[in-house]
Amino acid sequence: IARQLDLAPHRVLQDEAMVDIAINRPKTSEELAKIIGRRTRLESPPFQKWLQALKDSLSAPESNWPALRIASTSIPPTKVWRQKNAPGYARLMHARSKLLEISMAQKIPIENLFPPEALKQICWAKPPIKTADLPAYVKELAMRHKVRDWQLKLCEGEICFALTQTEPPATPPPAPVYEPNEGD
Repeated sequence: IARQLDLAPHRVLQDEAMVDIAINRPKTSEELAKIIGRRTRLESPPFQKWLQALKDSLSAPESNWPALRIASTSIPPTKVWRQKNAPGYARLMHARSKLLEISMAQKIPIENLFPPEALKQICWAKPPIKTADLPAYVKELAMRHKVRDWQLKLCEGEICFALTQTEPPATPPPAPVYEPNEGD
């Protein structure tokens, strides 16, 4: 339903309401409506459909239940990169340093200049060995992370340079601070 309406799931039915439903296990759509109350943004909530989904999930065999913990495919926090992926840490520190220079020159906050998550993904993975392959590599990962064309054009060269680095910069980049000019 949320996908069809292009809404976040908690906008369709609040998390608190879902927990109450799981605890109280209503048997009728009237009981379900009473539990949900005003905790949905839908004008006419599909109580019958939700009740059927509840019944189906309660009768499903345990083998069909979702995993309690999903294996993480995310990268670790940057504070542990130096220990877990020293080359990735070096690449990230160089990239941040270079992007900070661009950020200050362009008067664009660094997080708007290039999405931090995309930069981390690009720097974490082992890049191609051939320097000539770096632009295509950066572009592919950037597009996968929905980096805009203008962001890529501004930053691609500096990121490619950073990917060739194996040691962190002598002085780590300062924490990015953007101070807009008056009128910005």
